[in-house]
Amino acid sequence: MDSTVRNVFQMMIILFLGISLIQTAAAEEKYDYEKINLQSANGWYNSDAGFFKADGKKAVVFVPGMNFSYTSWSFLADQLQKKKIASLCLGNQSEHIILAAITFLEKKGFDRIGLVGGSAGGGSVLTTLAKNPKPNINLVVALAPYLGKPVQNKKIKKLFVAASEDTFVSLSEMQSLYDKSDDPRTLKVYEGSAHAQQLFETEYKDELIPLILDFIMNE
Repeated sequence: MDSTVRNVFQMMIILFLGISLIQTAAAEEKYDYEKINLQSANGWYNSDAGFFKADGKKAVVFVPGMNFSYTSWSFLADQLQKKKIASLCLGNQSEHIILAAITFLEKKGFDRIGLVGGSAGGGSVLTTLAKNPKPNINLVVALAPYLGKPVQNKKIKKLFVAASEDTFVSLSEMQSLYDKSDDPRTLKVYEGSAHAQQLFETEYKDELIPLILDFIMNE
């Protein structure tokens, strides 16, 4: 790698970190949540997270894609909080951290827990479900899950979201994932190439956001 390419790469990293810090600061000012640090049961993994408290028995774990922080889900968690549904927004895609998040919510008394993930986060959510069946998990939302496994559990309600021209997770991959998963299940496809959480930045956000919120609230 020559010095010019190295400098450009370093500047991109600095820019990304700067944007993440700005997003985090903005979210901390705008939303009502507690910033916590989760640690896996084996102690090898940890993650910053935002805990949106609520008085009900339902909660959601949000898992972001690789280029998104835990604050990227705050706008959805805030709306669920107003409906007395708690949320734990993670900053790490590790299966160990997802399990730690589920345990955290169980200890708080939540007995109906949903999992929502985008891209690598969505893939980790599906893989976690496949490897570690949890009786308290009642729904999953996967936005273009990267390397995700089918959900073969009839007690879990499933929503798969895809873009028709997504180059990271193709529509055929999403269709296969949907076909191999058990009912109840829904596949929603939007036009274009926006990948996973990038769909919230498109013209479809006004349809997608209510779709996910209704799916969670009306389980």
